[in-house]
Amino acid sequence: KFWTESSSSSGGRSRGDRSAQRYYQALSLTKLGKKENVEEIFQGLVESGKEELQRTSSQIDFFAKFGEQQSQRSRLANGHYLAGLGYLGLGEKDKARQEFNQALEAGPDHLGAKTMLAQLN
Repeated sequence: KFWTESSSSSGGRSRGDRSAQRYYQALSLTKLGKKENVEEIFQGLVESGKEELQRTSSQIDFFAKFGEQQSQRSRLANGHYLAGLGYLGLGEKDKARQEFNQALEAGPDHLGAKTMLAQLN
């Protein structure tokens, strides 16, 4: 019951939360034996992470330091984290580890990256 609920859940506050949630939805789908869209979800996470990194490097938001939007460092960390989740789901552990390490370089307090990196070691 819970695997089914988590595989179809659409909650989340921000785009980043929903993207990271997709990783766990794909794991739930795998557990249920519904593997037809799983690889596509993981590849989508890699693409989302790369898009976040490109957007971050080309746009610097002056007002981010006032708390109105996500900071540059936070966007970098989240982009690497999302890409890492995608690579991990695709079974590319070395690439995932590299992305999680880069996430922690950009944002040393990124709990998701710390957790996933600890699981890989």
